[in-house]
Amino acid sequence: MSKGRVEKTQSNEQNEPVKSKQRTLFGFFSKIPTPKKESPSSSIPLQKSSASPTAGGTGDAKRIPLQSQENELPIRVPDESSQNTFSPRPYSDPFSSPLSSNIPRSSPKRPLDSYDEGDTPKNVTGKLPRISDHMDNAVHSSPHDNDSDVSLDSPTKNKSQNFELDSSLQSDPQFLPSNKFALSSSTTHEDPEKKPNLQSGGRRAKKPVSYQESDEEDLEDVKGSRSNRRKKVVLDDDDFDEYVEPERENSPSDDESIPAKEEVPEDDLMDEENEDMDADDSNSPLAAPKPVNRSKSSKSMYESYRLGSNLASADLPSPRSASPSKTTASGIINREEKRRLRMEAFKKDNSDRYEWLLDVRDADKNRPGDPNYDPRTLYIPPSAWSSFKPFEKQFWEIKKNLMDTVVFFQKGKFYELYENDAAIGHQIFSLKLTDRVNMKMVGIPEASFDYWASQFVAKGFRIARVDQLETALGKEMKDRQRTQKEEKVVQRGLTQVLTSGTLVDEAMLTSDLSTYCMAIKENIRFDSDEPSFGICFIDTSTGGFQLCEFTDDIHRTKLDTLLTQTRPRELILEKSEVSQKSMKVIKYCVSSAAIWNFIKPSTEFWDKERVIREIISANYFEHGLEGTPKVLSRVLETKELASSAFGALVWYLRQLKMDKDMCSMGNFMEYDTSQHSTSLLMNGQTLKNLEIFSNSFDGGDKGTLFSLLCRCVTPFGKRLFHTWLCHPLRSPVAINARLDVIELIADNPSIRDTIWGFMHKLPDLERLISRVHAGRSKPSDFVRVLEGFQKISLAFQQLQSEFQDIAKGTLLSELIQNAPDMQAELQSWTRAFNWRKASEEGVFVPEPGFEAEYDQSQAYQTELKSELNELLEQYKKQLHCSSLNFKHVGKEVYQVEVPSDVKVPVNWCKMSGTKKANRYYNDDLRKKIRKLLEAEELHLSIMSRMQDKFYARFDGNYEKWLALIKCTASIDCFFSLSQAAAALGEPYCRPEIIDGDKGELIFEELRHPCINATAAATFVPNDVSLGGKTANMVVLTGPNMAGKSTLLRQVCVAVIMAQLGCWVPAKFARLTPMDSIHTRLGANDDIMSARSTFMVELSETKKIIEETGPKSLVILDELGRGTSTHDGHAIAYAVLHHLVSNLGCLGFFSTHYQSLCIDFIKYKQIRLMQMAAAVDEERRRVTFLYKLEDGICPKSYGMNVANMAGLPESVIDAAERKSEEMEATTKSFHKATDDIALVSDFFQLMRINEGKEPSSMANLPLMLDCIAGGN
Repeated sequence: MSKGRVEKTQSNEQNEPVKSKQRTLFGFFSKIPTPKKESPSSSIPLQKSSASPTAGGTGDAKRIPLQSQENELPIRVPDESSQNTFSPRPYSDPFSSPLSSNIPRSSPKRPLDSYDEGDTPKNVTGKLPRISDHMDNAVHSSPHDNDSDVSLDSPTKNKSQNFELDSSLQSDPQFLPSNKFALSSSTTHEDPEKKPNLQSGGRRAKKPVSYQESDEEDLEDVKGSRSNRRKKVVLDDDDFDEYVEPERENSPSDDESIPAKEEVPEDDLMDEENEDMDADDSNSPLAAPKPVNRSKSSKSMYESYRLGSNLASADLPSPRSASPSKTTASGIINREEKRRLRMEAFKKDNSDRYEWLLDVRDADKNRPGDPNYDPRTLYIPPSAWSSFKPFEKQFWEIKKNLMDTVVFFQKGKFYELYENDAAIGHQIFSLKLTDRVNMKMVGIPEASFDYWASQFVAKGFRIARVDQLETALGKEMKDRQRTQKEEKVVQRGLTQVLTSGTLVDEAMLTSDLSTYCMAIKENIRFDSDEPSFGICFIDTSTGGFQLCEFTDDIHRTKLDTLLTQTRPRELILEKSEVSQKSMKVIKYCVSSAAIWNFIKPSTEFWDKERVIREIISANYFEHGLEGTPKVLSRVLETKELASSAFGALVWYLRQLKMDKDMCSMGNFMEYDTSQHSTSLLMNGQTLKNLEIFSNSFDGGDKGTLFSLLCRCVTPFGKRLFHTWLCHPLRSPVAINARLDVIELIADNPSIRDTIWGFMHKLPDLERLISRVHAGRSKPSDFVRVLEGFQKISLAFQQLQSEFQDIAKGTLLSELIQNAPDMQAELQSWTRAFNWRKASEEGVFVPEPGFEAEYDQSQAYQTELKSELNELLEQYKKQLHCSSLNFKHVGKEVYQVEVPSDVKVPVNWCKMSGTKKANRYYNDDLRKKIRKLLEAEELHLSIMSRMQDKFYARFDGNYEKWLALIKCTASIDCFFSLSQAAAALGEPYCRPEIIDGDKGELIFEELRHPCINATAAATFVPNDVSLGGKTANMVVLTGPNMAGKSTLLRQVCVAVIMAQLGCWVPAKFARLTPMDSIHTRLGANDDIMSARSTFMVELSETKKIIEETGPKSLVILDELGRGTSTHDGHAIAYAVLHHLVSNLGCLGFFSTHYQSLCIDFIKYKQIRLMQMAAAVDEERRRVTFLYKLEDGICPKSYGMNVANMAGLPESVIDAAERKSEEMEATTKSFHKATDDIALVSDFFQLMRINEGKEPSSMANLPLMLDCIAGGN
């Protein structure tokens, strides 16, 4: 809020009358008459709310605090003699910020409902019920049910004062829904008979509050409307008065997501955070511990006390009678006066926007727009640091280096976002904004962090998590041993940074497939040169690094292929060092949602020498550089660019606090985009054209070959299958070995059932063991890991014992025999700790005798609890009351509950109570409870060390666990291929894989496997034969929409399936494994690269010509259609001739140039074929038969297609006449020409053999064949 706006608000408060619609306690609205203006001496000093009617208020309403007072008027108004005036905190309008001025205003959210002691909500799923669900809860109760004195409920951090009304108001006619009421500024305090009218500032979302819990007996004592009265607990803790849900059975665990519409509390004023947050409160006899992350704490019965209360001295929380002081004669609490003064000081100190936020600069003082501007950092002048309060200083020390990141800052049981981050949360996710000049804020509950973090990440934001690193009790215990001055604020630190490309939490990962973060290093002198690339990428969910280095062509074909295969979600590039051509290829290949990071050369994008120094200094591997994994060591020695890319990736992971965890796994592999010697090569263009991983419709996987074939049961099996499909096999021996396993599984249902039985419930072990390595696994997940490996070990034993004979000599038997035997190791874990408690309660409880330190700590706690029970027995005798017992009320545990009619010693302090019983503390009891809580705090640290010990022991066998996972993943892939084969439908067969120097393909009744079930029933199969005794190349003609492109694709897909080791959708299949598949399909321009459709065609054709060999399969669809007819025909002719005469590859060449077929009609290595169609010339109708047959299609039947499209008859007639004229001209031209294709071949052979003796002319038979006319 600007200074001018503040002044205007103050002016309005003094001069403008109150005009607003007002809502009664039950949610009805009524108009309020304009009050008469009175002198200041007779009016209640109020501060006008700045709430907008659409932002949660109903106008410029004035608010006063109310208290309940038994048997008296429920509203206490200060008398005229009061010298202390009370000015409620103004209601900040979240829409008054310039950042939110353009946001559509929505209806105000209703405040959260609440419950009395012990009143446990029944239908709670992560948030409290709305008031609309419990209208009888609309009236608040006093925080002191059993006190006759009236005192204001004044939580230190509540932005607006709540009405606190006695239950008698529910029966008072003045407060019935039909009554109109308002509080006029002329109301005086002298007339007790005159009931003041109330004026509410309108309905607005309130802080969720922390309510004390009680037992069911309390509910029996509370009758009528009082059963639903609310009780608010004021906690004077280190950060702010926390408002949290009570501990209850149905409350969600820390790991559960909270619905998106959950209400969150408003923040407190910054002066209170800084002045006395994290410090002992002078009004409380007990300093309080700071809240910590629940997920890292044990689930004992004292958890809520330890984690949320403010316990820091030797006493327990003060009794109710001691907390806030009673009202003065003026009706104002002393503490409220202190609060008012603080608020005024805060306004004075924060009336202007920080200058360094108005004139933004980076750490080097560069402004936005400067070429060297770094948006990640912020310059804060030294003078500003001296003016910061402790909390602000702590916040900006972290935030100044994370300006491009949304920072979630933990404060108690909430995570809060400030400044620009708050604006993002408010504008995009409609989180409630606390608007002020500096430090605007939105907040979310601690338990909902995972939900909201995933929402921000899904929108492309980078998320930083700043956690409290100590409990208040632990801090106080540690401070007692310190000699230096203790800090005022709780220690916090950056613990995690989340991005879409580096997620590791299983709950946030949306896909079982790998998600990659990739660093790319390019080396090129001029843009026209062939570039070299070093690339390193990682799947952080598994910790697997992959590195490669290669020299590419000027079209970046290999880079295109790599990006298409991996589809990285996040990129790390060297700033100003990537060429324009490479940038265009990267933008074309990666998703629009990918995150781009441009980092500085040398200082951040390390060179090889810097990488080696960092590996040594960071101690990523045992024994330093000598312990470096072999793959990485080889890369560092021989590949400078790949080493630099690895350095950039490590630097980036260090910013995310992940470098140590990822590198220390030692999971490094070299990645080959082509793997020429072992696999079928498919470049990026082929993967796109054949729709292997993504379809051409919406980029999803529906209808792709991957979705058809991948029927893996386990997530890690799916990731391995993706790799298999990127690199189908090339060796006949390896292909047949896979086919043998598929046939074995298909012929033996018992094997199939055994494999499915142990795999279908396995968790993602590959990702989970990486979490164990990082020490971030939950105990319940660790149990899932152990149970998963137990299933695998038992299944492998069963497969080996029951199917050893029939599986002998197969890959399946080899995998099982080579898998590490971990049964003994797993058996030892069953004796280490209680698996059931770890799984259900989320804590490690070691078996007796396994951890001596844990046993001693547990015994000490048991002893302290026994002492408490002995003390209770002593009190029973002392008070002559056998019904005494302990009650845990919220965080105030072990209160002695005494019947109301029993008198207690005067030194006992009442803490809480009901009509039937009161609860007390005394000094002896407090001391013993203190000992117990400190013992529990020490026990937590023991459990943390024990957990680390468990994970370290498990991680010692990381390589064996990973090997066992890979064996299981391979079996899962075999299972997937067998299932996919069975789903192909009849006919399907095992392909016959033969070896040979020349390529050969034979398919009988071949179908496209990706056709859906409905279309498959009417799909027309075709016989295909290439190479061997038939021609290598088929020139294919046919009408538009006759199925030419589908036929071309299905041949390529069948080859891929066969070389993958899968059965194919054909009656018979025989082939020699292909070295590569090249495709050029469709017609698209490339606007980003300023290339026309024809230029794109020729560029792709050039790549095919350069990479094609005798055992390549080439598919060219309608080459030459992007230019004129004559030029297109000429280029198509030249390319076809070169493929057949010089390269000798197999393939299909589809065209609409009938004259091209005539040019090669006598050519022996070309077979002319067409897609059959039945034509009705009179009615201009074409019936597509989708059958492949020999011959040349005489026409493309464009006129028939035009008629089907609905073109005017006159236009079609004119086009038909012109077509006949052009056909006649073309036929006469061909009659006058020779067989130029054969003549060209003859002279080409003559040039090759020029200067050689006739006896050495190896091409003489071909020359004679040309002379003979190809017959």
